[in-house]
Amino acid sequence: MQQCGLFVQAIIDGRFVSADDEVRDIDVALVPRDLLEEDRDNFRMMTDPQVKRELYEDYFVRTCFATNPPIDRDYFDWFQNIKVKDASRFGSPSDARKGILVVDL
Repeated sequence: MQQCGLFVQAIIDGRFVSADDEVRDIDVALVPRDLLEEDRDNFRMMTDPQVKRELYEDYFVRTCFATNPPIDRDYFDWFQNIKVKDASRFGSPSDARKGILVVDL
């Protein structure tokens, strides 16, 4: 992602931060830099459904593409959300938040 130069951050979440014995997926939201008209083709290639499918099949990585700045969604808040049933399973309050990994590219 860093080499293509289109993204400024990767926000990483998934079962790898849970107490589950088996990791089933890793979720990544990629935050693009301000894109120029000449970036459009490269961005379309990176967001192609086949590329996303291959990432999941090969590495169990699910990707979504954030907007910069976020529009209608706070990705940090969304990724830190813990389902109430999972929070109660570990004795955490219903408003508990989980850790995420934010990588500046």
